[in-house]
Amino acid sequence: MPKFDLHDEIGYCVGSVPPICRGSLPNPTLRFSFMLDFAQIRRFILIAMGLMCFDASTGKLRGESAERASPGIPLYQRIDALVEREAIGPLAHFCSDADFLRRITLDLTGAIPTAEDVQKFLDDASPSKRERVIDQLVMSQEFARHMAAIFDVMLLERRSDKSVGLREWEGYLIDSFATNKPLDQLFQEIVFIDGDESTSRVPAKFILNRDAEPNAVTRDVGRIAFGMDLQCAQCHDHPLVKDYLQEDYYGLYAFWHRIRLFTDPKSKAIVLSELADGEASFKSVFTGNASDSALPRPPRGAALVEEPSLAGDEAYLVAPGKDKPGIPKYSRRRPLSESLSSNPQFRRNLANRIWLVMFGRGIVHPIDLHHTDNPPTNPALLQLLADELANQGFQLRPIIRELAMTRAYQRSCDVPNPETVNFLDIAARKAQFSRDQEQMTAELASRASKAKDAKAAYDAMLRRHESAIAKIPTFMKKVQDLEKKVKEISKQTADETKKCETMEDQMLSVREAAKSSVIALSKLPNDPAIKEVTEKLEMRNAELSSVFDVAAKTRDESLASQKAAENELNAAQSALSQAIREKVKRDAILPLEQAHLSATTDYESAIYAMKAIEQKLAVCHLAEEYASLREAEAEKAEAVWQSLVQLWTNRNQIAALKPLTPEQLAMSMLRATGSLATRIDSAREKLRKSQPAAMKNAGESEKAALEERLMQGMLIDELRGTVNQFVGLYGGLLGEDFQATVNQALFFGNGAVIDGLLKPTNDNLTQRLSEMDDSYQIADELYLAILSRPADKVERSEIAAVLSSAGPQRTNSIRELCWALLSSNEFRFNH
Repeated sequence: MPKFDLHDEIGYCVGSVPPICRGSLPNPTLRFSFMLDFAQIRRFILIAMGLMCFDASTGKLRGESAERASPGIPLYQRIDALVEREAIGPLAHFCSDADFLRRITLDLTGAIPTAEDVQKFLDDASPSKRERVIDQLVMSQEFARHMAAIFDVMLLERRSDKSVGLREWEGYLIDSFATNKPLDQLFQEIVFIDGDESTSRVPAKFILNRDAEPNAVTRDVGRIAFGMDLQCAQCHDHPLVKDYLQEDYYGLYAFWHRIRLFTDPKSKAIVLSELADGEASFKSVFTGNASDSALPRPPRGAALVEEPSLAGDEAYLVAPGKDKPGIPKYSRRRPLSESLSSNPQFRRNLANRIWLVMFGRGIVHPIDLHHTDNPPTNPALLQLLADELANQGFQLRPIIRELAMTRAYQRSCDVPNPETVNFLDIAARKAQFSRDQEQMTAELASRASKAKDAKAAYDAMLRRHESAIAKIPTFMKKVQDLEKKVKEISKQTADETKKCETMEDQMLSVREAAKSSVIALSKLPNDPAIKEVTEKLEMRNAELSSVFDVAAKTRDESLASQKAAENELNAAQSALSQAIREKVKRDAILPLEQAHLSATTDYESAIYAMKAIEQKLAVCHLAEEYASLREAEAEKAEAVWQSLVQLWTNRNQIAALKPLTPEQLAMSMLRATGSLATRIDSAREKLRKSQPAAMKNAGESEKAALEERLMQGMLIDELRGTVNQFVGLYGGLLGEDFQATVNQALFFGNGAVIDGLLKPTNDNLTQRLSEMDDSYQIADELYLAILSRPADKVERSEIAAVLSSAGPQRTNSIRELCWALLSSNEFRFNH
C-alpha cells in the first residue's frame, strides 16, 4: 500500500458538503483523516448551525465571507472548495504516489516517467514531494514542447500542412510556451498578424491553413477562441441551440469577410491579402430576417460601431494588385484581437480548455458547445478559473500548477464501494434542492424578462446604426464616381478652353494681317497682289470665326456639364456626410450594450444555477433509485450505479480515465522501451553539430536553457516519422470519446514499429531485462519502466512462472511480456 502524507485523503467522503472527513479504501471499514483547513471547518459549522446556506439565485453560499475569493487563499484551495461544495456523494481518496507521478508526467511533459524517476519518487518520504515534482515539471522545457503539441492540435486540428513550414510553426509554439507568452497574446497573433513578411507569416498559419476562407475561419474562431460552434447558424438561427443566432455568426464573420489568399508571383509564398471595405450581409433561409450590414461583433462582446471612413487609395497602406497583397490602413481584425483578453466568453472558453488538458473533460463538455442547454458542471468553478486566468495575465504555467495541486486533480479513479456511500445523507439533501429549484424558477422568469427587454432596446439601436452604415458604401461609391466624372469633364473643359484660346490667338494674328493689308490696298488700290492677299485674309478670318463659334459653344457646354457635375458631387458629399452623421455614436450605444450584456449574463447565470440544481437532483434521484434496487434487482441496480459513477466522475468527485493522445502514446512507448533516451541523445548531437545562429550568439548564462529549448524542437523532428504513424491510427482531438479500432489492434499486434521497439538492441528495455537473472528484479524493472509502478506479489510470481518455463525462448518471452504490458489498458490510459 502506498505511503500517504498529511495531505493525502484516504478513502471516500461520506456524503456532506464541505467534506472535512474521508472514508476508506473500497471496503466497508471507514477510516477518517481530518484536514487542517480551518476555513472549511468554520464553513461546515456555520452550515450546520443554519448561519450559512446555499443561495440558488447566485450559486453561492449565503453568509459566506469574501475570504473565499481572497488573494491570500491559494487558487488550488479555492478550486477544491468549489468542487467539494457541489459534491453529492463520495469523493475519491488520493491516488497512489505511482499513479500521481505517471499522471502528472504525462499531463505536463507528454510521456510517462522513467523507471529511475518512479523509484526515486516512491523512495522519497517528504510530505512536499508532489508539490516539488509539479514545480519541476511545469518549469521544464519538456512542458513547453508538450504544450506546443497540445496547442498545435487545438489550433490546426490535425489539418494537412501547407503555407507555413511545420518546423517553423512548431518552433514558434515551443518558443511561445518556453518564454511564457501570455495565451491572449498567442491568440491575438494568430488572429491579427497579416503574414505579408517573413517574420510574421508563421502565426498566420492558423488562417492560411484554412485558405483564408472567411466562413471556415469564422467557424473555427467561433469554436476555438469562444467555445461556440456556430456553423449551423450560417444560413439561419441554429435549429438545435436556441442561444446561437444567425446574427452571432455574421457578427463574427464581419471581421473576416475581407481577407483573401495571395500568392507572390516571384517567391510563390502564400500570404494574406485584405480589402479595406465591404460589409457583411445575411438573410435567413427560414424566416427571411436579414441584415444588409451586419456589425462586427464577437460572441458575448461589444459591437464595433466606430470605424474610420476611408475610401480609394487613402484606405490602403498597400493597395492590392497583381504583384502585391492588399494591406489596409484599418483592419477589423485588429480590434477583434485587442478585445479578446476582455471578452468573458474567450476567458471562459480558454479556462475550460485548460481544465480539459488536466482533467480529460471540460467543465463545459463538449468544449465547443457553450450554451445554456449544455451548462457547466460547476458554473462557479468555471467563472473562478476564467477570472483567475485573466488576473494572472493569461499565463499558462501558473494556472496549470494550481490545477495540479488540487485534491480534485490528485484523486483516484477507483470506483467507490457502494457500502461506503451514505445514501441516507444524499436523500436528505433532495428536499433542500427541490426548495432551491422552486425559488430559482421565479427568479428565472424575472431575469428572462429583463434580458429580453434589454436585448430589444439594444437591437433597436443597432438596427438604426446598421441602417445608417448600410447607406454609406452607396454614397461613397457615388462620390467616388462623381469625383472621377468631374475630373474627366474638367480635363475636357480645359482642353476645349485651350483650343479656343489658341484659335483666338490665330484670329488675332489674321485680323492684324488683314488690317495691314487693307491699309496697303488703300494706298495701292490697283495692286492685284495686295488685293488677293486681302481677300484671302478676310476669308480666313471668316472661317476661323465660324470654327471658333463652334469651339466656344463646345467649351461652354463642357463648362456647364462641369458645373452640374460639381453640384451633383457636392450633393453626394453632403449625403455621405449626413449618412456618416446618422451613425449612432459609441457613447449612445454603450449604456444599452452594457445593460444587454449584463442582463444576458444574469439570466444565463440563473439558468446555470437552475441546471446545477437539476444535476444535483439527478444525482439524488439516481442514488435513491439505486438504494431501492440494490437488494431486489441487482442487474438494474448495477446500470444505475454506473450512471451514478459517471455523474460523480463528471463532477470531479472521482478522477477520470483519460486515453493517451497519439503523441503521448508514441512518446510513452518510446520511453518505456528505452528508445526515447537514444532519440534525445541523437537530437542533442545533431543540434550541437549544426550550431544554430541563436546558440552561437547566446551568452554563457543562457546557452544551456536555449540549447534545451532548441533540442525539444529537434526532438519533435527526430520523432516525426514514428509519431505520425500513431497519429494516423489514433488521431483525434483532445476530449473526444475514445474508440478502439481494428487497425489499431493490427498495428499493435503485427506492426513493424512495435516489433522494432521490442527487439533487443543496445541498452533498450528488452536487452536490459534479458541480461538480468532474478525474475523478481525483472518484474520490478518491467513494471516500473512500462506501468510506472512496482509489480505486486502476484505479478512477480506470474512473471517468475513464465520465465521459469521459457527455456531457450526466454528472451522472446521477455519481449512478449513487454508487449503484453504495452498493449494493456493500464498503459493505454492516463489514470
